[in-house]
Amino acid sequence: MREKPRKGAAEAAPTEVTILAHGRNGGAYWAGLARLVSSAHAPKRGARRRTSARHGSTHREAFIDKRRPAVFLQDDSGPTGTVLLGPHSDVGHAVLAADMPAAQKLLSQWCDLLPGGVALEVVCHSTQPGQSASMQHAADMLSLAHTCGIPAVLTNAVRYLQPDDALTGDVLDAAAHLLPLGSFAPSPTGRHG
Repeated sequence: MREKPRKGAAEAAPTEVTILAHGRNGGAYWAGLARLVSSAHAPKRGARRRTSARHGSTHREAFIDKRRPAVFLQDDSGPTGTVLLGPHSDVGHAVLAADMPAAQKLLSQWCDLLPGGVALEVVCHSTQPGQSASMQHAADMLSLAHTCGIPAVLTNAVRYLQPDDALTGDVLDAAAHLLPLGSFAPSPTGRHG
């Protein structure tokens, strides 16, 4: 899910977070996650829903304001879900820019919005140093989690079993975004050609 840019904010790269529902509660927390996803996909009031003329379905990314997940992911007992802040989140962007004070401030804001429901996602795809998901970026994210006392989850954004399967992932991405194969950056560790 992408965070909605704030009005008047400087142009910044869109940020992404992963949201996990907690279990063992009769499905109540899944209901909150479903409401959050529906809210993120809902068109702005008064706006017309964009649809594909050929398919008749909506094709747009989900956006939500940073303050909204807490509405859907908390109840009287505490957090009902966890927001994973990974390399493409606002925190991940600050860490990549080596701006640890900004990263700590952004992480603190998330923790204030959803106490006990925030974790840092550590991803290493062995990309070039200075790029997202590089070894240094992953190490810095883990260090930030340790410094701030926030849980860290090593996910590596796993999408395929073998490196040669990266091309299949790229084809699936192209189909999901309705884009031709060469119009976006391929998987960083994929073997193409």
